[in-house]
Amino acid sequence: MEGNNGNKKKIILICSICTAVVAAIVAGVILLAPILFPKSSDTGAKQAKALYELGILQDYDGIYLAKTTKPAKASEAILRLLGSGDDTQAVQFYRYLQIEQAPDLTFPKEQETLTETEAYALLLEALGYATAPAQTLNKAKEVGFGFLREVRDSGQALTNGDFALILYEALLVRPPNAQNYPTYRILGYLNSQFKEALLAQGLYDAIPEEYVPLFNAGVYKPDSFARLPGSQNEVEWVATYLNVGGTYATDYVAALLKDGWTREGTYEVEGDPKATIEVLYRPLTTGSTQELGLVVKMYANNMVEWALFLN
Repeated sequence: MEGNNGNKKKIILICSICTAVVAAIVAGVILLAPILFPKSSDTGAKQAKALYELGILQDYDGIYLAKTTKPAKASEAILRLLGSGDDTQAVQFYRYLQIEQAPDLTFPKEQETLTETEAYALLLEALGYATAPAQTLNKAKEVGFGFLREVRDSGQALTNGDFALILYEALLVRPPNAQNYPTYRILGYLNSQFKEALLAQGLYDAIPEEYVPLFNAGVYKPDSFARLPGSQNEVEWVATYLNVGGTYATDYVAALLKDGWTREGTYEVEGDPKATIEVLYRPLTTGSTQELGLVVKMYANNMVEWALFLN
């Protein structure tokens, strides 16, 4: 009997030790989980990758996207954006906008995170807009933010993924400059190498302005631009624009008609949404046997498909 009791005690002791070891391992895993298994996110992954390849963001993997945005890193990224990938050249952007002194985009050293409102305020100031803090979100909507991500403040610290979405939108909104070109076009104008990089990322509509005035309203739809070569001396350029409100598209057509273009026809297209197609043409140059043809398809949901033909 004593032998059996001794064995039972040994078994109990071993079980107790095993339980303690397992508990210690579990506790250790729980404590080390943030290090062993860091949070990951796919929010803003496509946009962050494009911004990384443009030299604006320093990373784009899931772990980076899940981390909170550091104010200093956000300021550096904005300066690299406005400097066409080089933060030392941002002053050119402000000269172009006729802003005498570049805004101060720094934060107190002790600040470790950003709210969404602070990020929008930072970008609005960087783009040359002045607004009161209480009006930041409304101003952000007004100037064109919000087509990838709702303009709001969640009350949580901003992550790199959400910041990538906001920063990507900043490329396609319009600063308050005289020509009212979107930021990406200004940056491409200031730096032709950056223009080529934007083209490679589907962020530029390289429409030949020597043939027709630039369609400059709404938000250019990334990756919608294409140059489609045909036979010799025949080329087609296409692009799509979203959120083209008001009468801009019809005013654009009216201006062309006053400037030597002829209307071939106006067509109504049934569907959901409905659309109106304007077809115009003019000689390439006086006495030329080549013609330019322009098709502007205006949808009821404020989308415009634009196509220019040289034949």
